[in-house]
Amino acid sequence: MKTLFSLTLGLTLAMGVKAQQVNVIPQPAEVVIGKGTVDADKTICSYQTTATPVKEGAYTLTISKNSITIETGDDAGVQYAEETLKQLKAQYGNAIPAMTIKDAPQYEWRGLMLDCSRHFYTLEYLKQTIDRLAHFKMNRLHLHLTDDQGWRIEIKRYPQLTQQGAWREFNQQDSICIKDYADRPEFQLDPRFIIKNGDKTLYGGFYTQEELRELVRYATERHVEIIPEIDMPGHTQAISSLYPQFTATGEAKWGTVFSYPLSPAKEEVYTFMQNILDEVLDIFPSQYIHIGADEVEKETWKKSDECKALMEREGYQTYEALQSYFVNRIHKYLRSKGREMICWDDAIEGGDYKASDNSGALESSANIMYWRYWVGGVPQHVVEQGHPIIFTPGDPMYIASLGGPLYNIYNYDGYDKIAPEYQHLVRGGQVCLWAEGISNYRRADYSIYPRLLALAERLWTPNESRNWLSFKKRLDVAKQWLSAQDIQYAKTDAVLSAIQTTDLQHQQMLLTFDSEFADPDIRYTLDGSTPTMNSSIYNNKALAITKPVDVVAAIMENGQPKEPMFRRHLEYHKAVGAKVEYTTRRWHESYKAAEMATFTDGKRGTDRGFGDGLWQGFTSSFEVVVDLGKEMPVESLSMRFLQDIGPGVFMPGSVEFSFSTDGTTYGSPLVANNTTPNDVKGVFVQDFAVQTNSSTRYIKVKANNTQGGFIFADEIVVK
Repeated sequence: MKTLFSLTLGLTLAMGVKAQQVNVIPQPAEVVIGKGTVDADKTICSYQTTATPVKEGAYTLTISKNSITIETGDDAGVQYAEETLKQLKAQYGNAIPAMTIKDAPQYEWRGLMLDCSRHFYTLEYLKQTIDRLAHFKMNRLHLHLTDDQGWRIEIKRYPQLTQQGAWREFNQQDSICIKDYADRPEFQLDPRFIIKNGDKTLYGGFYTQEELRELVRYATERHVEIIPEIDMPGHTQAISSLYPQFTATGEAKWGTVFSYPLSPAKEEVYTFMQNILDEVLDIFPSQYIHIGADEVEKETWKKSDECKALMEREGYQTYEALQSYFVNRIHKYLRSKGREMICWDDAIEGGDYKASDNSGALESSANIMYWRYWVGGVPQHVVEQGHPIIFTPGDPMYIASLGGPLYNIYNYDGYDKIAPEYQHLVRGGQVCLWAEGISNYRRADYSIYPRLLALAERLWTPNESRNWLSFKKRLDVAKQWLSAQDIQYAKTDAVLSAIQTTDLQHQQMLLTFDSEFADPDIRYTLDGSTPTMNSSIYNNKALAITKPVDVVAAIMENGQPKEPMFRRHLEYHKAVGAKVEYTTRRWHESYKAAEMATFTDGKRGTDRGFGDGLWQGFTSSFEVVVDLGKEMPVESLSMRFLQDIGPGVFMPGSVEFSFSTDGTTYGSPLVANNTTPNDVKGVFVQDFAVQTNSSTRYIKVKANNTQGGFIFADEIVVK
């Protein structure tokens, strides 16, 4: 720690520069602007060590007329303050306004995962990535070093893993990359990783142990912790192709969906993996070791007498519990070495740790990375089991696609939805770059940036200090820095999105437009016509919708609307904001959507699937009563349902609608029957609708579950 001291001068507020105009990403927690400026190149920066306990990485940066002072409790705080100072210099040059910045990270885990198995990256590129992480105050680099497609870490005890396991003939994914990027030479496969071996062309590479030690030293100096991931017991074809005896059937094959996993019933498997981990631990001093444990196809275990015997000895009833047995053994070994284990959330399926019979459960001290966003209730279940959680939901944190929305990452609220009593288990989050289609480092950059910057601010800046509009303006400045670093980042395009909410108090729908442009000229119409320069200007205030409208909105460029335009029919109806009473069993806790407001909030479930957060799930028939508030004429009613038979989601057999003026006596129901076949695969949406000519206040809706699986329902539309 640097220990020079200087006097820190008090500052007063001035009107010249606003805190929001300070172009720093992530936005500091607190900025107070003072009087005057300072020439940063001619001013010595001094350091004060504070004995006051603060968050790791917290700092106070004071820029006054005569000095620049950093106060912090650790070396990470010094670095983060210096990175802030670099960004201020880039903005203001030699005349930085006097100011005081008090800053600290909101979450301790702020990371990026790079998949080095599907495609390989040079040591130089990994170092560049570490520099970029440090610049934006990110502190974790998770390296996915092994998978079916390649083994990237030298293991001296088992040299075949890299001599053979690090190389492959072009696979289907490689061929797709070659085809897709034929006209984009900057995205083609890196020729440095293509070799000739006799008459075979091989593609791959690996890191020596000394290279990885050098990388660890480099990262440590920049306060970035490298987290190695060694996949097990699934995603291990790079092992089983060399050691087929380690699978349950003694074969190295591809199963129905995933590759044959390692057997949990063979002691030699644990010896082999522990020997590998010993060398991994010697290279990486990180507190955490990731072991994957996701997407384990268990069909070979079901065929194995050894696995069945192990289940009988341990009293396991499911093969998920057998997976927990494997993971718990590796976990115990890592803890004996003073390390902590991370695995993907698949590993929690073995049982309830708090139950009286918890033999099949994952030990509660295991750290869980949440990724299966389509499975309801996973984060809350993870923390209720006592597991620390790191948020990496596939939507929006998987970033391999070309481009992709910044807004969803910047505004992701999963961290905040964890109940207060479990907030101490929320470690933070990261974006993940799975590399099946990521052909080289420039293609990787295209996916990572600028989305990494959105996550950096989301995880560092406290909620009350974050501002999306401010971020977009500061991002324009940050992109100049990215360009100077020769980073080929995804370009902002004219995609216009909309956020639809419901004002239940005033019974109206609210529509907000957004774009990744900092100051877009957005024009809109409500009659379905194409916007022109004479159309209404969107002024960043939500549009209140109180009747059915056809919204068309566009970003204007050179006086013309840019495609793609936003088009949506908003079906405002009489039940928007109406009170709903559940007269039978309520929703499944994992699929509660907007709870009591789900059926009358004006939002319609989409065909993206039942995990879009708009569908409410039930495992039985259900009945609700909608109170319109007063008696009124009704001509038609409908309720929307979704079917996806793969995971066991079916349409109701029928939906019944009945009416009452007093909430007590109801007439005979009108019935809408299912017309969607229950044996077709895929996602289907059906509106169960009836016509009537009634005057009513109360509408009873009953959905009949006739298939025994889940039914997913959404908006009750009353016209």
